[in-house]
Amino acid sequence: MEWAWKQRGKTACINYPTVIGAMTLYNITRDEDYATKAIGVYNWARTNLFNTSTGAVADNKVDNNPADWTTHTYNQASCIGAAVMLYKKTGDVAYLNDAVLAADFTKNKMCDGNGILPFEGGEEQGVYNAILAQYMIRLIVDGNKPDYLPWLRKNINTAYGKRSSSTGLMGKDYNTTPPAGTPVSAYDACSIPALMQVVPPEK
Repeated sequence: MEWAWKQRGKTACINYPTVIGAMTLYNITRDEDYATKAIGVYNWARTNLFNTSTGAVADNKVDNNPADWTTHTYNQASCIGAAVMLYKKTGDVAYLNDAVLAADFTKNKMCDGNGILPFEGGEEQGVYNAILAQYMIRLIVDGNKPDYLPWLRKNINTAYGKRSSSTGLMGKDYNTTPPAGTPVSAYDACSIPALMQVVPPEK
């Protein structure tokens, strides 16, 4: 799948969600053509946008240039989601291994020294970790990988302890309390509630 820039570019944020979309349609219709297309797109993305040694997901590849290995939690997340959906359909553990590798890179390389998820400036970037929540729970449940739960709970608890005193909202920087009296955007406030929706509390 291409993104029309001044040059012809293919991006993780288009290709992995395309796999997810195709597999969602397959799950609804049981039309194998959707699964076949999903596997084809995934294979291209794995060859060009996925580091099979580290689990890093490249942001994009333009023309014949090397891939841009800038990493974002959104791209890691959609790679995880795509891989888990293909694993669930095919039973091929290679897809599950890709998902685990991408999740481990996110946890061990992208987080700070305390395991707290990164954040980025800009408005839409606040939603990135909400997307991660959506697909990490699929890895945990469908891939039977509950060992990620303590890490996600730590992020929830850290951010919850940094709620704004005036709004009760959390920002996208989980280590920092939003200033009192300062609005918090819906994008910035959404990721921790998204994690809370899918991560069960510790028993």
